[in-house]
Amino acid sequence: MTRTGPAWRIAAAGLLIGAAGAAADERPATIPTRDVDVTYATLAPNGAVLLQQRMRWSASARLVRLDPPSRDLYFVMDLQNHLLDTIRPSNRAVLETNAPGAGLVPGVAAQTSFARKGPATVAGVACTEWETVDAAGRPALACLTEDGVLLRAQAGGQTLVEARSVHYGPIDKGVFAIPPDYTKLTPPTAPPQSAPAQ
Repeated sequence: MTRTGPAWRIAAAGLLIGAAGAAADERPATIPTRDVDVTYATLAPNGAVLLQQRMRWSASARLVRLDPPSRDLYFVMDLQNHLLDTIRPSNRAVLETNAPGAGLVPGVAAQTSFARKGPATVAGVACTEWETVDAAGRPALACLTEDGVLLRAQAGGQTLVEARSVHYGPIDKGVFAIPPDYTKLTPPTAPPQSAPAQ
């Protein structure tokens, strides 16, 4: 797996988990309603930290920036326009692709329901545990704040992602801006498939 894989999973989990309409009458907020700066840890099955990543969210602009451990890579997602930019400062380049629609979380069914389980505290911040299921129908837990910030994601009895620090406050819009002199790359297209021989 590349280093961008865990980064994308955190972004997706933090922003899009269950964002499509769910069947349950009661459901949590799943998109932050306030500006927030969160540092997440991705954990191994034994609880060891695999890596830490920073996510900054602008509620008014519906933008998120994700900084993985690599200093030469970061992501900016625009939920309003369904775009994902992958930026590499060393190359002064940005690759723009379509972001998945709301609810398209790796491993989580788009139309899943949620069931409230109880209160918890993660990184000193109160959240509520919500039981849901992954795309394979297995139980999963998401601990979400009242204002829609994911603090912990668990599946199969294992903590996958957990917040280590949470800071609320205005986020400078400049952190989401793409430098105007960066080269915009286009994603490679798959070659057309030839028709089967008759």
